[in-house]
Amino acid sequence: MKISVQNIILGALLVGVFVVAALYLGPLFYSLGGRSVMGGATRQEQKMLNVIVANVLDKELYDDCHIKDSIHLDIDKLDEFVQATAKNTPIVIYCSNYLCSTSDYVAKKLREKGFTDVFVYAGGMAEWYQNKLPVEGACAASYLTKPNRAPATQTEHDDIITLQKLMKFLDISI
Repeated sequence: MKISVQNIILGALLVGVFVVAALYLGPLFYSLGGRSVMGGATRQEQKMLNVIVANVLDKELYDDCHIKDSIHLDIDKLDEFVQATAKNTPIVIYCSNYLCSTSDYVAKKLREKGFTDVFVYAGGMAEWYQNKLPVEGACAASYLTKPNRAPATQTEHDDIITLQKLMKFLDISI
C-alpha cells in the first residue's frame, strides 16, 4: 500500500476535525443536569447528579408527602433494593425530621452491605416541606408543620447532607 501526500493531508484534516469537534461539542455531550462536568464541578458533585433520594418512612407517610421524584424504600425490602442497586450509587436517605433515627439506621445498614456513598438528610421531609420545596402528595400529616430544628448536640459528619447541598445536587433553587 502506497502512502501518498494526499492521504497524509486527508488524515491530518480528519484528525483536526475530530479534535475541534471534541473541544467545542465535548462540554455539550458531558452536560449533566444543566451543569457541565467540564465546568468545574467536583467529583463528588458529578457523582451526586445520579443520586437516589429515598424516603424510609412508612408507605402511608411517603404517599402523603415526599420529595419530588424520591423513591420509597421499605425497610422490610432492603435486601431487594441492595440487589438491584450498584454499590457505588450515591444514595440520600431521609425520614420525617431531625429527631427521626430511621434514616441513620437504614444508612448504616446500606454501608454494612457495601454501599460507599450513603448520606442522611437529617432535616427530613418536614424541613423540605417547610422550605416550600417540590413535593408530591397531599402533605396533610401533622409532623410537616411542627417546629423542626437540629438538636444542639448534633454534630456534623461527612455522611450528613444539608438542605442546601441536597438542593444543589437536585438542581433546585428557591
